[in-house]
Amino acid sequence: CNNILNIMNNGYPYNEVIVASDILENYLLSNYPNLSLVSSITKGNDFSTFKTAYEKNIYRMIVIYPKKNILDYIRLNIPIQKRNNIEILLNSGCAYCK
Repeated sequence: CNNILNIMNNGYPYNEVIVASDILENYLLSNYPNLSLVSSITKGNDFSTFKTAYEKNIYRMIVIYPKKNILDYIRLNIPIQKRNNIEILLNSGCAYCK
């Protein structure tokens, strides 16, 4: 994996790694500073995990499930022009999409 990360660590903006843990995040930030990071929904899908990831301001993209408290927070607290790094994962079972 480190060999691939070394190749990808060239500053190209679309070379990104999906991060599912704080340990991996810290390792990548220390050793591969040119990679873009994406916060995975597997890292946690509760409000505090989303808010922490957003406030760190290190992720190119934050992928979340459409939970009401998260969507309300985004709508009320994050200006439209700053929402471009939030991606909402939807499926046919989405209660807020009907």
